[in-house]
Amino acid sequence: MSLVGRAIEARTHRPVDEVIAERILNPLGLSMTRPKASLYPEGTDLAAGYRTVDSGETFTAQPVLDAGALGCIGELYSDVADLATWMHFLGSAFDDFHDPAHEAVLSAATRRRMQTAHTLMLTTDWPFEGKNLDGAGYGYGVIVEADHRFGRIVQHSGGLPGYSSHMCWHPASGVGVVVMANSDSFGTWRVAGDLLRGVLEAAGAPSASVTLWPQTLDAARRLDAAVISGRCIGVEHYRLARNVLRDATTEERHARLERALERTGPILPDPGPLESRILTAEGPASLRWRIPCRDGALIADMRMVGLADPLVQAFSVSVAGPDGRKPIGEGSRASDHHRVAWPED
Repeated sequence: MSLVGRAIEARTHRPVDEVIAERILNPLGLSMTRPKASLYPEGTDLAAGYRTVDSGETFTAQPVLDAGALGCIGELYSDVADLATWMHFLGSAFDDFHDPAHEAVLSAATRRRMQTAHTLMLTTDWPFEGKNLDGAGYGYGVIVEADHRFGRIVQHSGGLPGYSSHMCWHPASGVGVVVMANSDSFGTWRVAGDLLRGVLEAAGAPSASVTLWPQTLDAARRLDAAVISGRCIGVEHYRLARNVLRDATTEERHARLERALERTGPILPDPGPLESRILTAEGPASLRWRIPCRDGALIADMRMVGLADPLVQAFSVSVAGPDGRKPIGEGSRASDHHRVAWPED
């Protein structure tokens, strides 16, 4: 990053902190974020930094640092409000609506790539200790966690002698936490992570938000109607990818459905509209829904292949477990908590 700063200076013939302010800080309204303490008005209440080498028994004041040769790596002064604005700028890249002012600074596509894990990281030590993760990795300037319950969580730590900070956010809900301390021995990462997960748990936050393709919902309605009628699946019900009936013929699928119904009893005469029975979707081209029966329920899973004219690539019907939301024997998944929306008809 220091070399990037030098490249910027060589290309623009200007100090890198001026370029950053002009291209990023000012357009985003980050008025309290500055590279030098001397750039704040006299009398501004700046936190003094302290270090400890004896686990907090004593603290030593640290000198205020100005931006130097490595200033583009960090050395930014800021406050909680500006850092919250910065988190929103990054996290909003996953929204359906993209603010033109944000796009002028950095496109949503680039911000999403920044917050996508590219380098696999171990998940047993800092800052993953004590978390239930499916994986984690480094994006660009941020660490990206795949939390087993809440999905994508993004985070970044900061620190200089006498200071520490941590910010983490959950793009699916728009919730973020900033913790700042005037001691570099304070575990801001742990406090921020605990606070974020506490808020997400209390709010019952989704692990992701998924908007279905119109073709996904149309295909699911047709297949749902076929199962309810007892016909299961066939080329007459929806356009299928060639592999579907090679994986299991129509006759085999009918037999599987009959065996499942022996365990659940017959499907209820009026199971209700499909939309009221949707359980989750891993993405816009997939869907899981429930089909209520006399003595239990069936779980239907469908996935489409993303062609210009999408086709059904996979479809299965299973007996629901005791909770009525998952097939028997299936473990928990982050996708169990996806929030699903469908397009208007």
